[in-house]
Amino acid sequence: MDEVLINIHDNTGAIAQKGFGLPLIFDPNNNLVYQEVTDISQISGVAAGDLAYDQANIILGQEPKPEKVAIYGFDISAVDATFTTIGEALDDLITRRNDWYWGVLASRVDADITAFSDWIASKAKVGAAQLDIAKTPTEIETFMAGMSNQRMAIFAHDGGIDTEDQFLAAGTVGRIAALVPGSYTVKFKTINTVASTTYQEADITTILNADCNTYVNNMGEDYISEGKLSNGDFIDTQVAKDWISARYREGIFKLLKDNEKIAFDDSGIAQVVSVIKSVNKQAASNGMVAQDGDGNYIMSVKYPRRADIPDNDRANRIVSGLKSSVTLAGAIHRAEVDFYLEI
Repeated sequence: MDEVLINIHDNTGAIAQKGFGLPLIFDPNNNLVYQEVTDISQISGVAAGDLAYDQANIILGQEPKPEKVAIYGFDISAVDATFTTIGEALDDLITRRNDWYWGVLASRVDADITAFSDWIASKAKVGAAQLDIAKTPTEIETFMAGMSNQRMAIFAHDGGIDTEDQFLAAGTVGRIAALVPGSYTVKFKTINTVASTTYQEADITTILNADCNTYVNNMGEDYISEGKLSNGDFIDTQVAKDWISARYREGIFKLLKDNEKIAFDDSGIAQVVSVIKSVNKQAASNGMVAQDGDGNYIMSVKYPRRADIPDNDRANRIVSGLKSSVTLAGAIHRAEVDFYLEI
Protein backbone atom coordinates (compact mmCIF):
# COMPACT_ATOMS: atom_id res chain seq x y z
CA MET A 1 0.00 0.00 0.00
CA ASP A 2 1.23 3.49 -0.82
CA GLU A 3 -0.27 5.98 1.61
CA VAL A 4 2.70 8.19 0.74
CA LEU A 5 3.70 8.28 -2.91
CA ILE A 6 6.93 10.10 -3.75
CA ASN A 7 7.38 10.86 -7.44
CA ILE A 8 11.01 11.73 -8.17
CA HIS A 9 11.44 14.07 -11.11
CA ASP A 10 15.18 13.78 -11.67
CA ASN A 11 16.75 16.61 -13.63
CA THR A 12 20.34 15.93 -12.56
CA GLY A 13 21.34 14.04 -15.74
CA ALA A 14 23.46 11.11 -16.49
CA ILE A 15 14.61 2.74 3.01
CA ALA A 16 14.63 2.84 6.71
CA GLN A 17 17.03 5.29 8.35
CA LYS A 18 19.57 2.70 9.49
CA GLY A 19 19.35 0.93 6.15
CA PHE A 20 21.54 3.54 4.48
CA GLY A 21 24.41 2.30 6.62
CA LEU A 22 23.76 -1.42 6.25
CA PRO A 23 25.45 -3.34 3.40
CA LEU A 24 24.29 -6.80 2.34
CA ILE A 25 26.67 -9.28 0.74
CA PHE A 26 24.79 -11.71 -1.49
CA ASP A 27 26.47 -14.98 -2.46
CA PRO A 28 24.77 -16.82 -5.37
CA ASN A 29 27.00 -19.89 -4.98
CA ASN A 30 26.57 -20.85 -1.32
CA ASN A 31 23.57 -21.40 0.91
CA LEU A 32 24.10 -18.98 3.77
CA VAL A 33 21.56 -18.16 6.44
CA TYR A 34 20.87 -14.44 6.71
CA GLN A 35 23.19 -13.02 9.33
CA GLU A 36 24.24 -9.58 10.53
CA VAL A 37 27.75 -9.45 11.95
CA THR A 38 29.92 -6.82 13.58
CA ASP A 39 33.08 -8.93 13.41
CA ILE A 40 34.32 -11.59 10.99
CA SER A 41 34.53 -14.11 13.83
CA GLN A 42 30.73 -14.14 13.84
CA ILE A 43 30.40 -15.25 10.20
CA SER A 44 29.06 -18.75 9.63
CA GLY A 45 28.99 -20.84 6.47
CA VAL A 46 32.04 -19.35 4.74
CA ALA A 47 35.69 -18.83 5.66
CA ALA A 48 38.77 -16.93 4.55
CA GLY A 49 39.27 -17.50 0.84
CA ASP A 50 35.54 -17.47 0.14
CA LEU A 51 34.56 -14.28 -1.65
CA ALA A 52 31.66 -13.43 0.67
CA TYR A 53 33.91 -13.79 3.72
CA ASP A 54 36.73 -11.74 2.21
CA GLN A 55 34.29 -9.01 1.22
CA ALA A 56 32.87 -8.84 4.74
CA ASN A 57 36.41 -8.69 6.09
CA ILE A 58 37.33 -5.65 4.01
CA ILE A 59 34.03 -3.89 4.68
CA LEU A 60 34.58 -4.20 8.42
CA GLY A 61 38.21 -3.16 7.99
CA GLN A 62 37.46 0.35 6.79
CA GLU A 63 37.70 3.54 8.81
CA PRO A 64 35.05 4.67 9.34
CA LYS A 65 33.16 1.43 8.89
CA PRO A 66 29.52 0.31 9.05
CA GLU A 67 28.26 -0.82 12.43
CA LYS A 68 27.53 -4.21 10.90
CA VAL A 69 27.28 -6.06 7.60
CA ALA A 70 24.59 -8.49 6.49
CA ILE A 71 25.41 -11.70 4.61
CA TYR A 72 23.05 -13.98 2.76
CA GLY A 73 23.56 -16.70 0.19
CA PHE A 74 21.57 -19.04 -1.99
CA ASP A 75 23.12 -21.56 -4.36
CA ILE A 76 21.03 -20.95 -7.46
CA SER A 77 22.88 -23.66 -9.40
CA ALA A 78 21.95 -26.51 -7.05
CA VAL A 79 19.93 -29.29 -8.68
CA ASP A 80 17.10 -29.04 -6.16
CA ALA A 81 17.29 -25.27 -5.67
CA THR A 82 14.04 -23.55 -4.71
CA PHE A 83 15.20 -20.47 -6.60
CA THR A 84 17.11 -20.71 -9.84
CA THR A 85 17.91 -17.04 -10.45
CA ILE A 86 19.50 -14.28 -8.42
CA GLY A 87 16.33 -12.23 -8.78
CA GLU A 88 14.13 -14.98 -7.34
CA ALA A 89 16.42 -15.48 -4.35
CA LEU A 90 16.57 -11.77 -3.57
CA ASP A 91 12.84 -11.27 -4.09
CA ASP A 92 12.29 -13.90 -1.42
CA LEU A 93 14.84 -12.31 0.90
CA ILE A 94 13.32 -8.83 0.88
CA THR A 95 9.94 -10.18 1.95
CA ARG A 96 11.65 -11.01 5.24
CA ARG A 97 14.78 -8.85 5.40
CA ASN A 98 14.65 -5.55 3.57
CA ASP A 99 16.37 -3.20 5.99
CA TRP A 100 19.54 -2.84 3.91
CA TYR A 101 20.55 -0.37 1.22
CA TRP A 102 23.92 -1.39 -0.21
CA GLY A 103 24.05 -4.66 -2.11
CA VAL A 104 27.46 -6.26 -2.72
CA LEU A 105 27.60 -9.25 -5.07
CA ALA A 106 29.92 -12.11 -4.06
CA SER A 107 30.60 -13.20 -7.63
CA ARG A 108 32.89 -12.05 -10.44
CA VAL A 109 30.92 -13.86 -13.16
CA ASP A 110 29.55 -11.58 -15.89
CA ALA A 111 26.15 -13.28 -15.99
CA ASP A 112 25.76 -12.98 -12.22
CA ILE A 113 26.71 -9.30 -12.29
CA THR A 114 24.19 -8.64 -15.05
CA ALA A 115 21.44 -10.52 -13.21
CA PHE A 116 22.18 -8.71 -9.95
CA SER A 117 22.16 -5.38 -11.77
CA ASP A 118 18.85 -6.18 -13.46
CA TRP A 119 17.28 -7.01 -10.11
CA ILE A 120 18.51 -3.97 -8.22
CA ALA A 121 17.51 -1.57 -11.02
CA SER A 122 13.92 -1.44 -9.76
CA LYS A 123 14.72 -1.36 -6.05
CA ALA A 124 15.43 1.60 -3.77
CA LYS A 125 18.97 0.33 -3.24
CA VAL A 126 22.45 0.68 -4.73
CA GLY A 127 24.46 -2.34 -5.87
CA ALA A 128 28.18 -2.89 -6.28
CA ALA A 129 30.07 -5.61 -8.12
CA GLN A 130 33.62 -6.17 -9.30
CA LEU A 131 34.70 -7.61 -12.62
CA ASP A 132 37.09 -10.54 -12.87
CA ILE A 133 40.73 -9.67 -12.28
CA ALA A 134 41.72 -11.10 -15.68
CA LYS A 135 39.55 -8.74 -17.71
CA THR A 136 41.48 -6.42 -20.00
CA PRO A 137 40.51 -2.76 -20.35
CA THR A 138 39.00 -3.56 -23.75
CA GLU A 139 36.94 -6.39 -22.27
CA ILE A 140 35.84 -4.09 -19.46
CA GLU A 141 34.76 -1.51 -22.02
CA THR A 142 32.79 -4.15 -23.92
CA PHE A 143 31.02 -5.39 -20.80
CA MET A 144 30.14 -1.88 -19.67
CA ALA A 145 28.65 -1.07 -23.07
CA GLY A 146 25.74 -3.33 -22.15
CA MET A 147 25.42 -2.00 -18.62
CA SER A 148 23.51 1.24 -17.95
CA ASN A 149 21.88 1.22 -14.54
CA GLN A 150 21.35 4.17 -12.23
CA ARG A 151 21.57 1.85 -9.23
CA MET A 152 24.59 -0.31 -10.06
CA ALA A 153 28.26 0.55 -9.61
CA ILE A 154 30.85 -1.63 -11.35
CA PHE A 155 34.50 -1.79 -10.31
CA ALA A 156 37.63 -3.09 -12.03
CA HIS A 157 41.02 -3.95 -10.52
CA ASP A 158 43.98 -5.75 -12.08
CA GLY A 159 45.38 -6.97 -8.78
CA GLY A 160 48.07 -4.34 -8.46
CA ILE A 161 51.81 -4.92 -8.54
CA ASP A 162 51.50 -8.36 -6.90
CA THR A 163 48.54 -9.42 -9.08
CA GLU A 164 46.58 -10.37 -5.98
CA ASP A 165 42.81 -10.16 -5.93
CA GLN A 166 41.66 -6.89 -4.41
CA PHE A 167 38.19 -6.31 -3.03
CA LEU A 168 37.64 -2.78 -4.28
CA ALA A 169 33.85 -2.87 -4.71
CA ALA A 170 33.23 -4.21 -1.20
CA GLY A 171 35.85 -1.91 0.30
CA THR A 172 34.26 1.11 -1.32
CA VAL A 173 30.86 0.23 0.12
CA GLY A 174 32.44 -0.29 3.52
CA ARG A 175 34.17 3.08 3.33
CA ILE A 176 31.07 5.13 2.49
CA ALA A 177 28.19 3.21 4.08
CA ALA A 178 28.96 4.67 7.50
CA LEU A 179 28.94 8.25 6.19
CA VAL A 180 25.95 10.58 6.28
CA PRO A 181 24.31 10.74 2.84
CA GLY A 182 25.11 14.09 1.28
CA SER A 183 28.30 14.59 3.26
CA TYR A 184 30.66 12.86 0.83
CA THR A 185 31.71 12.09 -2.70
CA VAL A 186 32.99 8.61 -3.49
CA LYS A 187 35.90 9.85 -5.57
CA PHE A 188 39.20 10.37 -3.74
CA LYS A 189 38.35 7.86 -1.01
CA THR A 190 41.25 5.61 0.05
CA ILE A 191 40.33 2.01 0.82
CA ASN A 192 42.22 0.20 3.57
CA THR A 193 44.25 -2.84 2.39
CA VAL A 194 43.53 -2.21 -1.32
CA ALA A 195 46.58 -1.67 -3.54
CA SER A 196 46.48 0.68 -6.49
CA THR A 197 46.08 -0.78 -9.96
CA THR A 198 48.88 -1.01 -12.51
CA TYR A 199 46.73 -0.03 -15.48
CA GLN A 200 48.44 2.30 -17.93
CA GLU A 201 47.05 5.83 -18.18
CA ALA A 202 45.33 5.07 -21.48
CA ASP A 203 43.75 1.97 -19.93
CA ILE A 204 42.44 3.99 -16.99
CA THR A 205 40.90 6.46 -19.42
CA THR A 206 39.20 3.59 -21.26
CA ILE A 207 37.82 2.17 -18.02
CA LEU A 208 36.58 5.49 -16.68
CA ASN A 209 35.04 6.53 -19.98
CA ALA A 210 33.02 3.31 -19.82
CA ASP A 211 31.56 4.44 -16.45
CA CYS A 212 33.45 1.72 -14.61
CA ASN A 213 35.27 2.58 -11.38
CA THR A 214 38.85 1.72 -10.56
CA TYR A 215 41.63 2.53 -8.08
CA VAL A 216 44.40 4.89 -9.07
CA ASN A 217 47.54 6.49 -7.69
CA ASN A 218 48.13 10.18 -8.19
CA MET A 219 50.67 12.37 -6.41
CA GLY A 220 51.53 9.44 -4.19
CA GLU A 221 47.95 8.90 -3.06
CA ASP A 222 45.72 5.88 -3.79
CA TYR A 223 42.03 6.61 -4.30
CA ILE A 224 38.81 5.65 -6.08
CA SER A 225 38.01 7.13 -9.44
CA GLU A 226 35.38 8.24 -10.45
CA GLY A 227 32.67 7.03 -8.06
CA LYS A 228 30.05 6.53 -10.75
CA LEU A 229 27.09 4.28 -11.40
CA SER A 230 27.01 2.37 -14.66
CA ASN A 231 24.72 4.92 -16.29
CA GLY A 232 27.22 7.72 -15.69
CA ASP A 233 25.55 9.33 -12.67
CA PHE A 234 27.56 9.72 -9.49
CA ILE A 235 26.91 7.27 -6.67
CA ASP A 236 26.46 9.98 -4.04
CA THR A 237 23.82 11.71 -6.18
CA GLN A 238 21.62 8.61 -6.24
CA VAL A 239 22.12 8.07 -2.52
CA ALA A 240 21.04 11.66 -1.83
CA LYS A 241 17.88 11.25 -3.93
CA ASP A 242 17.02 8.00 -2.17
CA TRP A 243 17.65 9.54 1.24
CA ILE A 244 15.39 12.52 0.62
CA SER A 245 12.64 10.34 -0.82
CA ALA A 246 12.81 7.91 2.11
CA ARG A 247 12.69 10.73 4.66
CA TYR A 248 9.65 12.28 2.97
CA ARG A 249 7.88 8.93 3.02
CA GLU A 250 8.77 8.17 6.63
CA GLY A 251 7.96 11.65 7.90
CA ILE A 252 4.60 11.98 6.21
CA PHE A 253 3.57 8.43 7.14
CA LYS A 254 4.48 9.07 10.77
CA LEU A 255 2.41 12.26 10.73
CA LEU A 256 -0.63 10.40 9.39
CA LYS A 257 -0.19 7.38 11.64
CA ASP A 258 0.59 9.07 14.96
CA ASN A 259 -2.39 11.45 14.91
CA GLU A 260 -6.06 10.58 15.29
CA LYS A 261 -6.43 12.34 11.96
CA ILE A 262 -4.98 15.16 9.89
CA ALA A 263 -7.84 17.33 8.71
CA PHE A 264 -8.25 17.80 4.97
CA ASP A 265 -8.08 21.58 5.13
CA ASP A 266 -5.41 24.23 4.79
CA SER A 267 -4.13 23.61 8.32
CA GLY A 268 -3.76 19.88 7.63
CA ILE A 269 -1.98 20.51 4.35
CA ALA A 270 0.35 22.87 6.22
CA GLN A 271 1.34 20.02 8.54
CA VAL A 272 2.31 17.84 5.58
CA VAL A 273 4.25 20.73 4.07
CA SER A 274 6.04 21.20 7.39
CA VAL A 275 7.34 17.63 7.19
CA ILE A 276 8.66 18.20 3.68
CA LYS A 277 10.39 21.43 4.68
CA SER A 278 11.91 19.74 7.72
CA VAL A 279 13.41 17.00 5.53
CA ASN A 280 14.79 19.60 3.12
CA LYS A 281 16.35 21.46 6.03
CA GLN A 282 18.00 18.28 7.28
CA ALA A 283 19.23 17.52 3.76
CA ALA A 284 20.80 20.97 3.67
CA SER A 285 22.48 20.37 7.03
CA ASN A 286 23.91 17.12 5.65
CA GLY A 287 25.52 18.97 2.75
CA MET A 288 23.14 17.79 0.04
CA VAL A 289 21.73 21.16 -1.01
CA ALA A 290 23.54 23.83 -3.02
CA GLN A 291 23.69 27.45 -1.87
CA ASP A 292 23.30 30.57 -3.98
CA GLY A 293 25.63 33.55 -3.95
CA ASP A 294 23.99 34.91 -0.82
CA GLY A 295 24.39 31.66 1.08
CA ASN A 296 20.73 30.67 0.80
CA TYR A 297 19.92 27.03 0.12
CA ILE A 298 18.42 26.48 -3.33
CA MET A 299 15.25 24.66 -2.44
CA SER A 300 11.54 25.37 -2.33
CA VAL A 301 8.18 23.77 -1.59
CA LYS A 302 5.00 24.60 -3.46
CA TYR A 303 1.63 23.40 -2.26
CA PRO A 304 -2.07 23.92 -2.98
CA ARG A 305 -4.82 25.19 -0.77
CA ARG A 306 -7.73 22.88 -0.13
CA ALA A 307 -9.87 24.78 -2.63
CA ASP A 308 -7.28 24.17 -5.38
CA ILE A 309 -7.24 20.38 -5.07
CA PRO A 310 -9.39 18.51 -7.63
CA ASP A 311 -12.76 17.30 -6.33
CA ASN A 312 -11.92 13.67 -7.08
CA ASP A 313 -8.70 13.83 -5.04
CA ARG A 314 -10.53 15.46 -2.15
CA ALA A 315 -13.19 12.76 -2.31
CA ASN A 316 -10.45 10.11 -2.16
CA ARG A 317 -8.60 12.01 0.60
CA ILE A 318 -5.50 12.54 -1.51
CA VAL A 319 -3.49 15.73 -1.11
CA SER A 320 -2.13 16.22 -4.61
CA GLY A 321 -0.06 19.05 -6.04
CA LEU A 322 2.71 19.05 -3.44
CA LYS A 323 5.97 19.97 -5.16
CA SER A 324 9.41 20.07 -3.56
CA SER A 325 12.42 21.30 -5.49
CA VAL A 326 16.00 20.78 -4.28
CA THR A 327 19.21 21.62 -6.11
CA LEU A 328 21.88 19.13 -5.10
CA ALA A 329 25.26 20.52 -4.11
CA GLY A 330 27.29 17.79 -5.80
CA ALA A 331 31.07 17.94 -5.33
CA ILE A 332 34.14 19.34 -7.07
CA HIS A 333 36.20 16.59 -8.73
CA ARG A 334 38.43 18.67 -10.97
CA ALA A 335 39.78 22.20 -11.17
CA GLU A 336 41.01 23.93 -14.30
CA VAL A 337 43.28 26.93 -13.86
CA ASP A 338 44.63 29.26 -16.52
CA PHE A 339 48.02 30.41 -15.28
CA TYR A 340 49.60 33.47 -16.83
CA LEU A 341 53.21 34.23 -15.99
CA GLU A 342 54.72 37.56 -16.91
CA ILE A 343 58.14 39.06 -16.41
